[in-house]
Amino acid sequence: MPICPLRPLWLATPALAALSLLASCNSKPAVTDQATTTTTTTAPTASAADAAANAAKPATDTAAARMAAATPGAVKPTGPKPAWGPNIGPEMQAVVEQLMSFKPKPLPTLTAAEARKQPGAAEAFQKQMRASNIPASPMACDTMGKVLMPGVRARIYTPKGGAGPFPVIVYYHGGGWVIATNDTYRASAQALCEQVGAVVVSVEYRKGPEHKFPTAHDDAFAAY
Repeated sequence: MPICPLRPLWLATPALAALSLLASCNSKPAVTDQATTTTTTTAPTASAADAAANAAKPATDTAAARMAAATPGAVKPTGPKPAWGPNIGPEMQAVVEQLMSFKPKPLPTLTAAEARKQPGAAEAFQKQMRASNIPASPMACDTMGKVLMPGVRARIYTPKGGAGPFPVIVYYHGGGWVIATNDTYRASAQALCEQVGAVVVSVEYRKGPEHKFPTAHDDAFAAY
C-alpha cells in the first residue's frame, strides 16, 4: 500500500472515530480483553476567596500551568490550519498537532518492527485528552477475548443495553497488514458497538513480513 509521508492526515485514521467524543467532551478508557468501567467525579467550584488568592499569585507560562488552567473538555488547536486542510475541524487539527509533536519518521524509512513501536494516532488522541482535561467515561459495551484459531485472537464488543439478538459486525483493523493492532483501532470498534448497537468481532490477524501473504487474508476469511 503506497504511503505519502508528506501528508500527516492519514496517520490520524484511528482517531477519526474518536473525534466526535472529543467534540462532546466524552472519551473512553483504554481497554484490554476484559470489560472496564471508569467512574468520574466533578470538581467543586472554587470559592470567591480561592479565586482572589489565585489572582494574587504570579502568572506562569509553563505547559503544566496552562494544562491545569484549561477548561475541561476544551479542544483547541495551538496553530493555524494547515495548507492541506483548510476545512479541518478543530478536534482533528488538535490531534494532528499532537501527532506531529512526536516527530514521526516516514514509514517507508522504517522496518516493520520500528514502525510498530512508533507513536501513532491512538497515542496522539490520548495526549490530547490529557491536554484538554477530558475525563474517561463508562463504556457502553462489554469486551471479551477469544482465540479463534492458533495465532489468531479476536476482541468481542457486546452492547450493555438493549435486547438481543444483536447484529454482528466482523471488523478488521487497518495497518496495511503489517502494523497496528486491535488496541490501535479500539475506538473504531467500540464506536461501532456503542453507536450501531451491534456485536463487533475485532480480529487480530497475523501480519507480514513475519507471516507471508496470504496469511493475513486467510486469517480474516477464517474469522468471518
